[in-house]
Amino acid sequence: MKKFIFLVLCLLTLPLKASFALGLGGGVGADFPLAHLDGGENEVGLSAEGFYRLDPYEVRFHYGNQGLETYSVVLGIKHFFTQSIVRPYAEAAFGPTIVSTPGRSNLAYGVRPEGSIGADVGINSYLSTGITARYFGMAYFGSTNSGKFEANHGFSLMGTLLLWF
Repeated sequence: MKKFIFLVLCLLTLPLKASFALGLGGGVGADFPLAHLDGGENEVGLSAEGFYRLDPYEVRFHYGNQGLETYSVVLGIKHFFTQSIVRPYAEAAFGPTIVSTPGRSNLAYGVRPEGSIGADVGINSYLSTGITARYFGMAYFGSTNSGKFEANHGFSLMGTLLLWF
């Protein structure tokens, strides 16, 4: 019984905040497509995202409107280069995407791989901001202006705000 009480006391005194950094955040920015087609598809457009982070993992919902409306949920893993007030990182992410093409009644479904570089800047222990540059690709099947399959790629620039718990 003494060993059990000692173990419980040891576990209660561990610095859990340092072990599990949990955050909720969002971002806004622009998507710059690298594939341009006629008809207003793939134009520079607004992008927004919301995310849940348990360092170094992040689950992110991304919305983009580039003439195409895209909805993606990706799982990413970040590699932080430092653990100071400014935390530069590199990230790889992958997940499913849904694409709504103008003039088409059906949706297209596919995948979205991403690679990002960026930096988080701490404001205080509960709030941080950041900037992210992201290269993304999309490959999707369904109702597209190119037929049954289409692949695109582009670049995003995002500003983020993150609340830590």
